[in-house]
Amino acid sequence: MVTNKKRTTSILLIFLMFTWAQSGSVYSDKDAVQFLSLDQCVQLALRNNHQAKISRQALKIAEMQYKQVMSSYWPRISASANFIRLDESPHFVYPEETSSYMISGLFPQPIDVEVTVPEKHTKVMDRTNGVMSLDFIYPLYLGGRRSALADQAIGQIKVRQQEKRQSDLQIMFDVTERYYGHVLAKKLFELGTEAVTRVDVTLELTEKMYKNGTGAVKKTDYLKNKIFASSMHALLASLKNNVELSASALQFTISDKTDIVYETENSDLPYQKINDKYVSNTYHPFSNNPNWLKMEQAIHIFHAKLDEAESEYMFNVALIGQLRHVENKYEAGAVSYADKNSWMIGVGLQIPIFSGLSTTYKVQEMNARLSELKEKQFLLKDALTLQIKMELQKIVNLQDKITASREAMNTAIENRELTERAYSIEMASAEDMIQSQLFESFMIAQYYKSVYDHIMAKAKLDLLLAKE
Repeated sequence: MVTNKKRTTSILLIFLMFTWAQSGSVYSDKDAVQFLSLDQCVQLALRNNHQAKISRQALKIAEMQYKQVMSSYWPRISASANFIRLDESPHFVYPEETSSYMISGLFPQPIDVEVTVPEKHTKVMDRTNGVMSLDFIYPLYLGGRRSALADQAIGQIKVRQQEKRQSDLQIMFDVTERYYGHVLAKKLFELGTEAVTRVDVTLELTEKMYKNGTGAVKKTDYLKNKIFASSMHALLASLKNNVELSASALQFTISDKTDIVYETENSDLPYQKINDKYVSNTYHPFSNNPNWLKMEQAIHIFHAKLDEAESEYMFNVALIGQLRHVENKYEAGAVSYADKNSWMIGVGLQIPIFSGLSTTYKVQEMNARLSELKEKQFLLKDALTLQIKMELQKIVNLQDKITASREAMNTAIENRELTERAYSIEMASAEDMIQSQLFESFMIAQYYKSVYDHIMAKAKLDLLLAKE
């Protein structure tokens, strides 16, 4: 019987140490300490977290890309200037030409006369020439390509908005995890401190009973208590380290400042039961989930990509115009006064005739990609539904565990109090005393850990449902 008690005590001590060691996460002892609520920590993290800043910049990039697409509805006006100097002035060569003429009226009989004009070189312009132009083009119809690109850009903006929401929701989850992880670490440290104090008092009582008692408490009982007390002091050091680690994790999540220590304003772990009505009874309880909304926008974008590919079957129409000025010191030939300034306006038409079936293959590719995305949407729906069901079941199980743990904790506290009174009058053994204290600490720690797990399971469910 004694052997079984020893084995039970050892197993419980090891398990309790493991449970406490897993609960922690960083606390730096600095002068400036600021106590914050969970909401304040979340707001601070959303302002300072680098991932949140990255998401905001990604959204800004998508907005600028949309504006780039919309600029295609405006005309394009550009100016150009070219100045060149040739090795010699260009000339136009008139070849030798012979012409035949019939002269009548001067002589009694008409006569035929041939006139030969020798080869002639005529200067066209000076060899130094400058041309300046103002060009104008306004697309009137591009086969629906512009509207397709605009739809894609709008879809990208909505995707980036959902990515920003997802990033914010993940930050909220991370802050919640580290905030209450720190609260748990502090509560376990308080529990450990209280337990160590009680063990030390028990050790003093055991020592007095061993030295001055009736002999019911032996030296082996005293040594067992002393070993147990030393183990608890070592465990308390580990719990203190967990408090410091959890404080550092919280600090890292909400801010990169090193001159201020942020502490939790809350000292308790809140517990509120939830039921199935917590999840919406709509057909898609995850309809607000960022991943689901991103998938819907991706399908919309690929519909627009399909429209873009099909636009290559259509013709393009554009209004074009030009103002032109020539700077040349020659005043004749091709650069006479009348030719130095000119303008033109017209309509350009481009009709695709054959491109090696490239457009057909593009359309087929977009249709295949669209079908692929729709299949992935079914997979995502099943995955999200399963995750929500699993988290709900986990919460229900944890609520049952919390109820049982609370009863076990109260029973363990009562048992420890009765054992202490019995031990003080030598009606209980040292083994019973150690075991009662160990059971009490273990049950309280288990209760705290269960409540923390319930908080995180609810936070995970909120993350899946995108509850903000």
